[in-house]
Amino acid sequence: MKDKQQIITELNNLLTSKTFNEELLRELLNQSAEAGLEVKLIDLTFYNEEKLLYAEKEKRICIKSGLYERAAVMRDQEIDCRKYIELREKHNVEKSTFCIEGDLLLFFYYGVGVNDEKVREVVKSFTCKK
Repeated sequence: MKDKQQIITELNNLLTSKTFNEELLRELLNQSAEAGLEVKLIDLTFYNEEKLLYAEKEKRICIKSGLYERAAVMRDQEIDCRKYIELREKHNVEKSTFCIEGDLLLFFYYGVGVNDEKVREVVKSFTCKK
C-alpha cells in the first residue's frame, strides 16, 4: 500500500494530467480512506474573501433588521469562510490541490484547472461532514 505522501502526489498529478483517469482517482481516494484519511472538499469559489465580506455585511444588516435566524446563517457562513481561508493560507494553496490536515484529505477546489471539475465531482462522493 502507498503511504499518504505518495497518494497526495498522485492525486495532485491527476489534477494536471492531459488524460484524466477517473478509475485511478477513485482508487487513490479509496487508498486514502484505508490509510485513515477522510476526504473534505473545500470549494474556494465559495469560501473566499469576497464571500466573507458579504457574510459579515449581511449579518450586520440582519441584526439591525431583527432577522436573527438569517443573521445566524450569515454568522456560520462567516466562520466557515474564515476557517477555510486560514487553511488555504496555512497550506499555501494557489490552485486546486490535495493536502493533508490531521486525519483529513483536503481537496481545495478553485475550478480553473484542466481537470478540476472532473475531480471535484468524484471527490464530492467521498466527502465527509467535518
